[in-house]
Order: sequence, then C-alpha cells, then structure tokens
Amino acid sequence: MKWNSMIWGVWVFLIMFGISVPGLARQRNPRAQNVVEQAVSLTQEEEDEALRLLQETDPGRYDRVLQLKTSNPLMYQQIMNQFARQLRNLKRIKANDPETYKRILQERRMDRDCRDLAEAWKTADTDEQKRIENQLKEKLNILFDLRQKNRELEIRRLEERLQELKEKNRLRMANKQDIVENRFQELIEKSSVLEW
Repeated sequence: MKWNSMIWGVWVFLIMFGISVPGLARQRNPRAQNVVEQAVSLTQEEEDEALRLLQETDPGRYDRVLQLKTSNPLMYQQIMNQFARQLRNLKRIKANDPETYKRILQERRMDRDCRDLAEAWKTADTDEQKRIENQLKEKLNILFDLRQKNRELEIRRLEERLQELKEKNRLRMANKQDIVENRFQELIEKSSVLEW
C-alpha cells in the first residue's frame, strides 16, 4: 500500500470520528513532539478498547492505524490519544443511552460504506460507475435520514433539559427568601466555628 494512500486513510478516519490532531502538519518540527506530551494519556486498556471499536466500525482504517504503530509511532500516539476522548464519550453514551450508541455506530458504519463506494466508483468502468452511483445515492439518502433523526433526538433532549432548567429557575425565584436565609445560616455557622 502506498504511503500517501495510508495517510489519506488516516485523515479520513480522523474526520470520520471528528478528531483533530494539533501540530500534525508540523510533524517534522521538534515542537510537534510536545503534542503527544500534552495529549490525554491512553491506558493500555483504553488503547485496546479503541482498537477493538475501530476494528468493529472500520476494519480498513484499523489496519492502517495499526501499521502506523510501527511505521510512525508519533502519529499513531497522536491518533490514539485523540481517539481516547471520543472513546470515553462513546462509553458514556453507551452506558447512559444504548439506543443512541447504536445509532452513532450505525451512522459511522454507513458513512464508511459511502466512502468505500466513492473510492470504488473512482476506479470502476462506466457501467459499473452507474451501478455504484445508484448504491451510493441510496446509502447517502439513508445516512442523511439517520443523521437527521439523531439531530432531532438531540434537539428534543436539549429542549427537555432547557425546560428542566427553566422550572428549577422558576422554583428558585419563588423560594428566593428561603434560599437566601439558608445560605445566610450556613455562612454564619461556618464562621462561628472559626471564632475563639
């Protein structure tokens, strides 16, 4: 596999998972070495889990990232450290909302399938391109609908959270005097402990 196509695949992986790698463009610059030091450290368990998730959701990118482990350890470490944040977020989502987790993975798999079809289209003959175009457009329509559904669910959650906050704020305003008095008593009691 050519080095350029491997780098391209890694960048697609980074974009797919919403990862940015600060300083990556300056990799030959010695200051880029600090990027790894500043990044969130990844435990071996987290690295293994991240690789398992990547293998499950995008086997092609998994292979490329593994190749980087030996061919470019700095880039590998940067990618894995950035992916650690995504993994932690996914674990939180999986624990709190398994349905959303499934939809996110489905969206990522569908996106990978679309990218793979686009790559196949580039090397296909004219007849095959027509068939691939139809498949790709169908998948893109499904992906769009899935993303819209995810956004609508997120909007609904945000609206519910906003309503909760408004209600709490209304209750606080209605009980302002009690809240102020409670805080006053807390402060007086704390300061009385410090008195001689």
